Amino acid sequence: MLCYNASSAAAATGASVDPRESYASSLALYQLYVYASIPAVVSNAVCIAVFLSRQELRSKYPMFVTLTIGDLLTGLGSLLAGVYRTRLILDNDYNRRTSFECLRNSWPHFYIIGGQISAFIMLLMGIERIMAVYKPLFYKKYATVRLRLIVIGCCVLAAFVSLLIGYLCSYLNSDQCVIATCSILNTTGRLYSDYNSIVIIGFPIFALILNIMTFVGAKKSSSNASTLAEWHKVLLTLAICTCSVVLIAVPNFLLWGYMRYWNPVFMPYLFIAFCCYSTINLFVYFIMKADFRQQLLFMLTLGVISIADTTDNKTEARSIQVQPKVSTRGVTEMNQPSAANSLSFLSARFSVSGLLPRSAQV
Repeated sequence: MLCYNASSAAAATGASVDPRESYASSLALYQLYVYASIPAVVSNAVCIAVFLSRQELRSKYPMFVTLTIGDLLTGLGSLLAGVYRTRLILDNDYNRRTSFECLRNSWPHFYIIGGQISAFIMLLMGIERIMAVYKPLFYKKYATVRLRLIVIGCCVLAAFVSLLIGYLCSYLNSDQCVIATCSILNTTGRLYSDYNSIVIIGFPIFALILNIMTFVGAKKSSSNASTLAEWHKVLLTLAICTCSVVLIAVPNFLLWGYMRYWNPVFMPYLFIAFCCYSTINLFVYFIMKADFRQQLLFMLTLGVISIADTTDNKTEARSIQVQPKVSTRGVTEMNQPSAANSLSFLSARFSVSGLLPRSAQV
């Protein structure tokens, strides 16, 4: 199926069309995509490098590693969308095409995979935190590293299966001509786009509700030692879910109703919020996770700031604070009764053997 292209028709009639003038606003928008997505890609790449550079972090934070990978894919999708859409305009190829032809572009794949992986993992972290606070014994018994990896693998597999369903929907809508932006709606159709919006919008909101419930429960049980250990994890996941709802769920909801229920001028610029969320992750981890912060400083300073030295100093300071104070007076007072007891014991031995006088025995 061939789609009607205005630029081709103008070229056939001999009219010269300058794409820089025709799509000036689109060029400015796509340049913002590039400028905003580069920090997002770099920050998530740094987070992944920090998590994977140390065995303890890899085994302790597999969900955060997967979440960061999903955000990295979303940032790459925004970067590729900005670069290739700009190239299409400058090459005078910003024309209508079929929805199945949009699959030749790379950014719809990154948007679907990255967005759904992040949404699945965020919901999974909310369930894990609420189980750790309200069912601590059950959580400690069954929440092993192996189980986490299995569940994470299921989430990633679900995202790829969803992508295959998106390919099928795009093939079924291959007779429809769409604009060259090739968004998820243009590529896969309305039905799959609504499903993707439910996942990306609904799962972070539900995860935020779970984290708020966990926060309230942890605050009520703050005297419990196991609950105190989960306190920092609850705060971290709560901060991440809040940022996700503000910068991902709300903009996606507005974009879902774009051209359907409302049509404000600033709506296309909401894609910048996705990149802002991906960039914030590095600062959230750096502020709220001490081991992540130490490993990042260790890597940035090329080993000048040693993690082992920092840990040893903290352990030594803790042992100095906990070590009891022993005074000389206390030792003297404890030794005096011991000497008296020894003398009485010797006196008893000598009295029995008859070596001491009878007066001493009395």
